Amino acid sequence: VASLSRALTHCMPLVALIPDARSFPSPPSLTAPNTSAHEHELPHVEVGRSLLRYGPRSTDFKQARKTFHDLLTHRANLVIVHAGRIIVSKSFSAVWTEKPAYVFSMIRWIINKRGLGNTSFIWSNSASGCDRDICCNLPALVIAKRFGYDDCGIMVPNPYFRTPTFWERAIAKQAVASLVANRTWRSRVNKVFWRGDTLKRSSKWYNASNLCTTPIERSFDYGNVARMEAATLTFADPKLFDVRCVTCRPPVTLVNCKNRTRKDANLSAVLTNFSSVRGKYVPFELFAKYRYFLSLPGTVSGSYSRHLNGLWQLGGVVLLWSALHVEWYYPALLDGTTHLTINRTSAKPVVADLARAPAGSPMLMRLLDSARRIHDRWLCPSCILDFWERVLARVSWHFALHKIMDEADEMRKVLVAFRCHKMQLMEVAEFDDDDAPTRFRLRRLSTSPKDPFSACAWGKPGTAFWNTDLDPDLVVKEAKKAAVRNTSLQKNA
Repeated sequence: VASLSRALTHCMPLVALIPDARSFPSPPSLTAPNTSAHEHELPHVEVGRSLLRYGPRSTDFKQARKTFHDLLTHRANLVIVHAGRIIVSKSFSAVWTEKPAYVFSMIRWIINKRGLGNTSFIWSNSASGCDRDICCNLPALVIAKRFGYDDCGIMVPNPYFRTPTFWERAIAKQAVASLVANRTWRSRVNKVFWRGDTLKRSSKWYNASNLCTTPIERSFDYGNVARMEAATLTFADPKLFDVRCVTCRPPVTLVNCKNRTRKDANLSAVLTNFSSVRGKYVPFELFAKYRYFLSLPGTVSGSYSRHLNGLWQLGGVVLLWSALHVEWYYPALLDGTTHLTINRTSAKPVVADLARAPAGSPMLMRLLDSARRIHDRWLCPSCILDFWERVLARVSWHFALHKIMDEADEMRKVLVAFRCHKMQLMEVAEFDDDDAPTRFRLRRLSTSPKDPFSACAWGKPGTAFWNTDLDPDLVVKEAKKAAVRNTSLQKNA
């Protein structure tokens, strides 16, 4: 079993595993400098397009200096990589969540295993995107684009892969579970499977004035609405669907907006009594007993869901619920080849066709093979590490940040002029777990005169603390800021 598991988790080092990549749908106006053999692959092309939205590649020292100066003005979301260190502000707006620990540990992996040049960027911790005034003008890394490719920022893998070691173990665990259970196609349950939660958030989280009139796919409650609609499919046809919520709460949009449910008797019935669609928690290792896996938008903002990270390699057909959000590898997806897209009206006929298809049929083989290839090319541990490494290098290259950050004297001048000692900059020193971190420790910057950041050293000698030791009220403060940001993003969508 162990040897078979290793074979299953091996990531094939091919430039393009998906047949005829040119046939895949691409974001609008794709253009990018051809800097390596990988640039023709559409996710890398999308990185190039996102960079070019900021303007042509900078080669001017003065422009690089201005970009770095402007980055310093946004310390709450600023990440600096310099001389093998990760430097952030004590007031880094995302320190109270686990996601920054995941991201910083991935960057630390690249630094330690492969080396990484100096760079700097804005980090957006939210799946709903970030302030356009920031992300459209300064290099910003985002984990998803809530409203599609036209959102600003450069997409990178979402943080829930954590580190390559963690993700490799997770894949191996799933592979072993499938092998032990002898998951042949004929032995799998011929149903669509999903487990998760639906949440009833306060209407204050959303733009309440437009709650009932905003197109539902553009609502930040879309994930909860989509999950409830998908669960309704089980109520209507339990022979084809095993889509159930573990925690079932009526989405505020469906409660407050009767126009959303008036024409759907099944949905109204489910909202009245959840017993028909409530299900027990199922460990991810047991998902493979089913043939078809459904991915639904997330509950927080209707953006990506981390469950999709592991679905591509389960040996089944991936079904994506129709949505606007995109992730870094989505340009490599093609509806009908790598997956099938469904919604509340198309789901039953699409799944009925799948259920009738004989084992080994061309349609099934295409979907199964292409789903696995998506994993092997874009979601394997080394693939994710490679993508992160390339994006970080391209950000520095496109904005010519290396021109200023590689010159200690010039860096010092910019930092001193900016009065960086007031920024509370600190170094990310260590993690509570090198492979599966949940928090990180910050320590005072070096005061060595050779270090340009010595001008920014903050705190008393020996100052160090874990990010979780910060003001507990920070969680509440950041939640309020997130609500304001969501309202602003929805108004501008």
